[in-house]
Amino acid sequence: MARRDFDHQVRLSGNDELAHLGAVFNETTTQLRELYRKVQSSEAYLTEAQRLTHMASWVWQVAGGDALHLSDEWYRIYGFDPRKGMPPWEERLQRIHPEDRGEWQGTIERAIAQSSDYEVEFRILLPDGKLKWIRTVGHPVLSPAGELVQFVGSCMQDYLRKPCG
Repeated sequence: MARRDFDHQVRLSGNDELAHLGAVFNETTTQLRELYRKVQSSEAYLTEAQRLTHMASWVWQVAGGDALHLSDEWYRIYGFDPRKGMPPWEERLQRIHPEDRGEWQGTIERAIAQSSDYEVEFRILLPDGKLKWIRTVGHPVLSPAGELVQFVGSCMQDYLRKPCG
């Protein structure tokens, strides 16, 4: 089940507690299988919607800046290869145009200090020299104790702004 394989069924006969437990197990795996299929379908719809709208989603850990989720559209916008895995914080930061990096970092630092939402527009510089305007919004995720642990958000390329350079 840990590998999302919900096709296992227990075959027990009789009417004792073990047989009853097997029946409960079988019913549970059937329900989990159906729920997992619905989640997969929803994820596919979300991925397609992000592709069509050019809207990417992401989640990053405040401690260390590790990405926990980067959508396929995020990889496309930022020009990273998803087959190489999630790029580290510093590598992601390097894509931000040097002239915009200070404002971007200030916005992030204020959001962390205040555990608040943020919104920032900036340019990214791709390895091929192409510039893109990006608009990002982030929302804080707090632990049950009220401590800031993550930001979840979205970003999109601003096609209305003229590329620079």
